Amino acid sequence: AEEVRRRMPAIIAGEVAAINRTFQERTLDAGTRPAWPVVAGRSYIAYGLKLGGAVLPQDVEELLPKLTEALSALRRRPTDVRLRRKPLALEVSHPFPAPLDYRKASTALQPDTMLTGRNYSGGEPCDDTLCFDDTPHVLIAGTTGSGKSTLLRMMVATLALNTSPDSLRLYLVDLKNEDLLPFRRLPHVETTAITRAQAMDVVRFMHAEKNRRVMEGKTTGPRFVLVIDELAQIADKSTVQLLDDTLAVARSKRINAIFATQKP
Repeated sequence: AEEVRRRMPAIIAGEVAAINRTFQERTLDAGTRPAWPVVAGRSYIAYGLKLGGAVLPQDVEELLPKLTEALSALRRRPTDVRLRRKPLALEVSHPFPAPLDYRKASTALQPDTMLTGRNYSGGEPCDDTLCFDDTPHVLIAGTTGSGKSTLLRMMVATLALNTSPDSLRLYLVDLKNEDLLPFRRLPHVETTAITRAQAMDVVRFMHAEKNRRVMEGKTTGPRFVLVIDELAQIADKSTVQLLDDTLAVARSKRINAIFATQKP
């Protein structure tokens, strides 16, 4: 860790120079400075950008292949460069990646709240959380190996840890029969679906429960949370319509969803 800290200033200075040189060679009025990058632990670096008055973010986007080429040559290994728009920055992986240390996170949260990671968007890094009162439904999207299932498990685990089974009922759908199975013995879990037929039964049940609560004008009782890993495995047109109808008015009826998928 000490070696990483020692080397990072020189690495950042070199990458700032490479980014600015790429812009200058293409006569694009844009750039970054050594004081602007945000280093997110050992996950990624975001190089803040300033654009000239006539430059648009899409102009920078067109140069991403050249920027990727420049930083890949500098690091001597493939290094993808992505454009972040809010705030505007070029995002690259950390040169010495390492997972977050889960032991530093606070898992003592309010009920109906989930830990989602670390927030590096400004100021001192802090735990990032989501509460169903503010965010009724969550969609986790990412390619294979990007950490969707790890995030999904962390959210379910911290949600159950901080919410009483009397107040929270979980309906788990995992057609891979893998990532959500460790939770099936929790007292919060109502059912775990591992086949498409079982998954469709759960989706139809949630839709019927939504209709029942609407008819009864019910806004109290246990929170029902539908958790689906790899949504695309069950997301045909009729299922999507059923889910859409369920979730459109589910917030006020204490019905929530957490979905993970590769292609939103």
